[in-house]
Amino acid sequence: MAEFNIAYKYLYLSEGYYVNSSFDRGGETFMGISRKFNPNNEIWAIIDGMKSKVGFPGSLKTNDNLRHLVKKTYKALYWDKNRLDDFKSQEVANECLDIGVLNGTHTAGVYLQRIINIMNRNQKDFPNLLVDGRVGNITLGRINSFNPNDSLIIAKYLNVLQGNLFINLAEADLSQQNNIRGWSKRVKILT
Repeated sequence: MAEFNIAYKYLYLSEGYYVNSSFDRGGETFMGISRKFNPNNEIWAIIDGMKSKVGFPGSLKTNDNLRHLVKKTYKALYWDKNRLDDFKSQEVANECLDIGVLNGTHTAGVYLQRIINIMNRNQKDFPNLLVDGRVGNITLGRINSFNPNDSLIIAKYLNVLQGNLFINLAEADLSQQNNIRGWSKRVKILT
């Protein structure tokens, strides 16, 4: 079964540390956790307390408590929400976590269900899923029914959909073009 610590290692490499840019729709963000979308997260009290200290924001990089809270947040809000522990494919779970963090767990679920539906050979393997973004027992059973080669194909298409979303965001809102280079870290070449 998929392991959070493996997925987190890849996610950690994709995320920056502290950003407070007018170009970021999430506003003030620490390691991918946006104050706008997670205003009550414990990390903000710690960060606010450190803002007046010498060395801010560089000092955030060495704060072990913050790093622990970030990991705990990713596990609870993004990994557990889509039941990624129950995925057989680590690659699919990695992609769902990444999409969930950047675009929401609902989007990750929708993308997953859409791809499962196109991988079912015109409903010869099973009926199409309802694309509702919720990873319930039926979605979980379907994703786990694929062989490892098909799971890798699913992971690739998840990555393609995320890349397409980045392009759409940048085209629809010109201010988001400032983020396109950073987002490219998330578009991986999977072999």
